[in-house]
Amino acid sequence: MGLLNVLQSLFGNKSTRDMKLIQPIVESVKAVYPEIEALDHDQLRARTKEIQRYVQDSAKEEKAKRDELKAKIEDTPIDEREVIFNQIDKIEKDILEIYEKALDEVLPVAFSIVKETARRFTENEEIVVTATDFDRGFREDRGRQGHLLQPLDCWRQRHALGHDTLRRAALRRCRAASGKDCRDGHW
Repeated sequence: MGLLNVLQSLFGNKSTRDMKLIQPIVESVKAVYPEIEALDHDQLRARTKEIQRYVQDSAKEEKAKRDELKAKIEDTPIDEREVIFNQIDKIEKDILEIYEKALDEVLPVAFSIVKETARRFTENEEIVVTATDFDRGFREDRGRQGHLLQPLDCWRQRHALGHDTLRRAALRRCRAASGKDCRDGHW
């Protein structure tokens, strides 16, 4: 045991090394959190959309170049397409790097939003926000499909529907396998 303690004192253990790596991120989340905590429900929702747009728009120019090259492929002779495909692969790699950088930039704010949203849902049974065009479209789509329209009950309804659907499928398999009605629970 003495050798293990000496090695840990020299090199540290994995937990300590991991904590050193994430501590700057934790501190930046703590610094941003009061700003996020002060937002009302609609502002919090808008901030989330703002972050989403920022990340999506971060590679807008590269995506345009990639799409231009993809459109050019059809008019290019087959033997010359490999060069274009290589360019597309390089641009897609660049896009991923840009996304990674943008996600790293918004990481503290995103974690703060998740933390605050979780706190609000924990403390409140119901959260009221102003409906957006997306919400109205979602509600209309649900209405056309015959689903109930109460947004707070949607999760419960989907969960119950999924469970019931799985139960019915299991009963059908049981009946098919045994030729008996399996509702009494020994399936």
